[in-house]
Amino acid sequence: MIRRCLYPGMTAAVVFWVLLGSGGAAWAASGGGSWPRFPVPRSLLVIPRLPDSGDKVLLETLSGLLAWRERHRGPGPMVWIATGDPAYHLWRRAWLKTHPVPVKRTAADQLFKWVSRFHRAGLIKGYVLYRGGNNISVNLATSLCAPLDAVAVNQRLQSQARAEGLKMLADARGKTFSWLLRKLHGRFSRTCLGLALYPHATLRDEIVAANALCTLNAPGGGYQRGLTLMRPGGIVIGWGTDEFQSVSLASQYALRVVAADFCSNLPVLSSGPVARVFHRRSPPAGRDHRYKFNPQRHYVAFVLSDGDNLEWAMAGLVTGRAYWANPRRGDTPFGWGVPGVDLAQVDPYVLDDFFHTASSKDSFVQYANGYFYLDQFGRKRGGWFSLIPILRRTNTMLVRLGLHVMTAFSVHWANRAAREGYRLIARNMPAVRGVLAIQFAPYAAGRGKIIWVRRPHGPPLPIISAFSAIWRQPHNSPVMGSPRYVAALLNRWAAKRSVPLDRHFAWIIVHAWSRFDMNGRKIGGYAAARACARLLNPSITVVTPSRSVDLLVRAHQRLLR
Repeated sequence: MIRRCLYPGMTAAVVFWVLLGSGGAAWAASGGGSWPRFPVPRSLLVIPRLPDSGDKVLLETLSGLLAWRERHRGPGPMVWIATGDPAYHLWRRAWLKTHPVPVKRTAADQLFKWVSRFHRAGLIKGYVLYRGGNNISVNLATSLCAPLDAVAVNQRLQSQARAEGLKMLADARGKTFSWLLRKLHGRFSRTCLGLALYPHATLRDEIVAANALCTLNAPGGGYQRGLTLMRPGGIVIGWGTDEFQSVSLASQYALRVVAADFCSNLPVLSSGPVARVFHRRSPPAGRDHRYKFNPQRHYVAFVLSDGDNLEWAMAGLVTGRAYWANPRRGDTPFGWGVPGVDLAQVDPYVLDDFFHTASSKDSFVQYANGYFYLDQFGRKRGGWFSLIPILRRTNTMLVRLGLHVMTAFSVHWANRAAREGYRLIARNMPAVRGVLAIQFAPYAAGRGKIIWVRRPHGPPLPIISAFSAIWRQPHNSPVMGSPRYVAALLNRWAAKRSVPLDRHFAWIIVHAWSRFDMNGRKIGGYAAARACARLLNPSITVVTPSRSVDLLVRAHQRLLR
């Protein structure tokens, strides 16, 4: 991953009857995920977010502390942070439809008044002081909020905190990560680790609510030390300073990174038992002759990148006109990468929206289960044994979500370690019919090659590398380029004769953040894939990823006869 319309009467949440109904509770209790869950609050206080960084951190840690207390001391009030993002308005409305609790709205400038009220009610014991700006003290203070029943206050706001009767419980200014660990005495989560830039406020509510250490992959930030303290199979939530370094280290310590640095209100959205509502699965795509394998034709599937990015899946992916809200969505078969397993735990209302509004040409691809490099997983701790439980739990969720295609990230997609990872997937994930292999750089290093892995039962598992990527670059290359360029690559590929049947299939990864000038307008995402598809020769059929995998396996079996 390189960073970068709900129905008004819809029944919210969903899916996931699977988590807390029909055996789902056992799945969650057995470590099915590392995200904390919360009871339904007695009331919901809606507070707008102020522009100042100090106010933002105070509000985030207040929200997280109330959620933390809910987990351990029973239902009480929770805070909803009004971000102004229209997507979050949809998720709050869906949550309230499932959990109709009293709602109180207040002005942003009343934040300290509410802090004082919660303090007098015994819900807040005091504050942890930190120094504003780009330094570690804000992360140290965030890490201490849950254990001390405190909010984080920067030194500019200290006088206001004192005026409201709050006492300073710790001073994080000028301290180190080692000081934090000595002060905590092991009182922190071993399954969830926070990763946050120092000035950044968003997501600190979830970090506090999870009682997670808050780290950064920077000198003195405590990231690697924090990784060593986690249990294998846990998650790192947030985002750091260097993608490859942070994800590589997490992978080696048998942890998964979830890009969630701009996620808001996860404690509220993941609170309460999820309603046992069956989602409406999308109908099969086109039951006609085009979808029966024809050796005279070639098949192409388009898949959107960055489906492991939780914060984007909860907002921009849903409302962006280049993505799910594109008015032409449904014209062209397309694969939507989603972090389905994480959404099921923290915001099932997003999945409810996807499943209810999907067309017959929309297909969903599970983007791994968090962001980790398969060929590095467990290298420093746990080895392959630490991966097997993750694969099995993910398989359980994919069965319940009705998803059969997933991605796998690697530093080198076809090396020995990656192949061993594929063998583990084949043995432990019978629900997966095909794996789309993505290399860190370049994405399409395999140029469409396929590795077939034997399974204990049934047909072998295809590991399919990306043929190319629709990705804006200074110059087109054999592995990436504009929609027009990728269409030309596909047309040349389809013109080849005398190739094995299973080389009649290709998938194209569509870089989520790239934009292109075509016919006098800027296009990207779904529109870029649609433009590419319209330039393909008649001998090429565009199909969804799930349809492509089904046809590929059939073609391979025919080849072996």
